[in-house]
Amino acid sequence: MTVASSRIIGNSGHGVRAGGNVSIASSTVSGNEVYGELSVSGGGVWSQGDVTVASSTISGNTVRVCCEPGFGGGIFSAGNVTVTSSTISENATLVRDETYHGGGIFAEGHVSV
Repeated sequence: MTVASSRIIGNSGHGVRAGGNVSIASSTVSGNEVYGELSVSGGGVWSQGDVTVASSTISGNTVRVCCEPGFGGGIFSAGNVTVTSSTISENATLVRDETYHGGGIFAEGHVSV
């Protein structure tokens, strides 16, 4: 999936969700919130593949979970994450309103910023 020169803002649910790789360029993913009773991940971006972010802002996204772990308020990736010339800020992962894993980025692979 490619997101280019776009604004994905204020959604209830993942801002971007893909079963494969995600490329985000010259875009903003902000103010998205995903909530669940069980494990939930990726408020801004959720990907089963690699994530590449260039010249973009990922900010103010939240994963809010009642009872189980949550991961990656800004970005969750089952693969690798590469970030260049971008801002990742003010994202949160909250379990019972306490901070948890990877508020900004949680990747099961390598992270390059």
